[in-house]
Amino acid sequence: MKKRLKWLGIVLAGLVGLLLLASAAVFIISTYRFNRTYEIQVEPVAIATDPAAIAYGEHIANIRGCKGCHGADLSGQIELQDPMVGVIANANLTGGEGSEIIDYTTEDW
Repeated sequence: MKKRLKWLGIVLAGLVGLLLLASAAVFIISTYRFNRTYEIQVEPVAIATDPAAIAYGEHIANIRGCKGCHGADLSGQIELQDPMVGVIANANLTGGEGSEIIDYTTEDW
C-alpha cells in the first residue's frame, strides 16, 4: 500500500511539475510576442482636395452612417450622458477648434 501511495505521489508531483513548466513556457512566449515591435517605413500618401474628391467623401460619410454618431457636420456630439454609466462622446472629425485630428499631418493619414 505504501509503495502505491509513493508512486501516486511521484506521478502527481511530475504532473504538477509539467503543468508549471508548461505555464512558464506559455507565459514567456506570450510576453515575448506581446512586447515585439516592428519598424514601419512611412510612405507619403497623396490626399486629393479637388471638389470631386470632397463630394465623394461626403457621399461616403452619408452612406456609412458617420453623421449618425459624429453629428451632421462631423463636429462630434455626446451620445450618452448618464451619471450611472458615464459619458460617451463621439470625436470631432473636422479640422476646426476642438478637433481630434487638427494636428494630423499627411504622414499620419
